[in-house]
Amino acid sequence: IAGREDGSIKGWRSHYDKSSEKAQAGWYGVHLTDYDIYAESTATPHCGILRFTYPKSELSRVQVDLARRVGGSSEAQYVKVESERAFSGWMRCTPQTGGWGNGAGNVAYTVYFYAELSRPVEEFCFWSADIPDGWLRKNNDVVRPEYLARVADAEIIRGKKELSGEHIGIFCEFDTKQGEQVELKVGISYVDVEGAKRNFDAEMAGKNFNKVRKEAFQQWNDALGCVEIEGGSDDDKHIFYTSLYR
Repeated sequence: IAGREDGSIKGWRSHYDKSSEKAQAGWYGVHLTDYDIYAESTATPHCGILRFTYPKSELSRVQVDLARRVGGSSEAQYVKVESERAFSGWMRCTPQTGGWGNGAGNVAYTVYFYAELSRPVEEFCFWSADIPDGWLRKNNDVVRPEYLARVADAEIIRGKKELSGEHIGIFCEFDTKQGEQVELKVGISYVDVEGAKRNFDAEMAGKNFNKVRKEAFQQWNDALGCVEIEGGSDDDKHIFYTSLYR
């Protein structure tokens, strides 16, 4: 389980070094101190990419909780292993399970994805938590001790190629050399998995993290550069361009 931010329940959640936290248009990076992993993210209009720089280890991991989202959890999920480095699936999100103002936005949608690792792995494995019918699953509900206990007791599933459920995840394990980098690219669509794969191929295929980061920075520069202002103090300009960026 991820655990709780206040540390009252332990999990795979990591502390981070605030002084290492860096951000610029189209990029974010931070050092996860519990695991000595440097994590970075950047994006294209329909895709995202994460890069993890690992220490030397015989058991490094990438894992994805397919249920959790900002403001609660998705209602149902599906995932399928596509190859030794790729997987795809979907998450169905409803107001009853949070998101979009903890459900107040009354938005229901399904997000489809296609994901690809930069290295092959021997096996993708799953977990599936048994969440009782009728349990609330909004923002504060999914961090309750009772809910987290269900996730902690999730069944670990090996030897399968696909899985569906109400709170599932996918993970893989591998050894890493000191400073080895592993990238996870993801394309999304609100139509179908094929659309997510098309977005992936159009915006992400054949590119590494640095390439995507450079393009994202340039796109932000082009967008912010469409407006020029005159006069005012440096503080005034800082406030204006920060507001435009947001």
